[in-house]
Amino acid sequence: RERGLPHELLVLTDLSRTLREEERNAWQRLVRVIGHEMNNSLAPIKSIAGSLETLIRKDPPPADWRDDARSGLNIIATRAESLSRFMQAYARLARLPQPQKEAVNFGDLVKRVASLETRIAVRLVEGADVTIEADAAQLEQLLINIVHNAAEASLAAIGLTIAGNAISAGFVMARTAAVLGGAGAGDTTVDGLSINGVPIAVTGQPNQTIPIFGGRVVVNEQQQILPSGRTVNALHVIVDGIADVVIASATAGI
Repeated sequence: RERGLPHELLVLTDLSRTLREEERNAWQRLVRVIGHEMNNSLAPIKSIAGSLETLIRKDPPPADWRDDARSGLNIIATRAESLSRFMQAYARLARLPQPQKEAVNFGDLVKRVASLETRIAVRLVEGADVTIEADAAQLEQLLINIVHNAAEASLAAIGLTIAGNAISAGFVMARTAAVLGGAGAGDTTVDGLSINGVPIAVTGQPNQTIPIFGGRVVVNEQQQILPSGRTVNALHVIVDGIADVVIASATAGI
């Protein structure tokens, strides 16, 4: 008030700089997530390709070189396919049209998505009957991607041999979650783990390390992604100079 009369004070602030900083931060987070996912696929590809090159140069070649070469090429193909799917998913996200909102029964949508996954059994927990305003097609695709990634992070009855090390498990799964401003959290389930015929007691502690011939197996491997993300690998098999294989991995970031 001035001389008994009320006045209004209008403050004008230029927000363009703040908006540019937020946009830059968003791009930096996106680049970090993409870079991390690419490294997860390219690192084992590079390692295995180098090992295969060393293998085929040996004269005479080892007796089991064909099996090692076939296994290495299969791993390279699998990681390349995963990387391709990841990049395609980001490309689809960038081309999404504006959502066409309508009334959607969320429970029916979730049940329909769960019925599409045939690799593992999807367990649903019944909740309240909820109807939301959303684009049914886009929301359904989002849930399909989530369930697909969860299925990829869950493997049953695995058995493989890496550089002479036999590794088997009845069930393997990785889970993780990101928390804005925090380090994130994750854990794994590994049942019936056996390495070279010896049963292994899984402690559940992060980064449990079991020595193997020429390397190690890390169970429940925890890798923080700055500033607020995490990658969890249920099993990470490392044979120095020969193989680097991750079994069941989950990544979350904000």
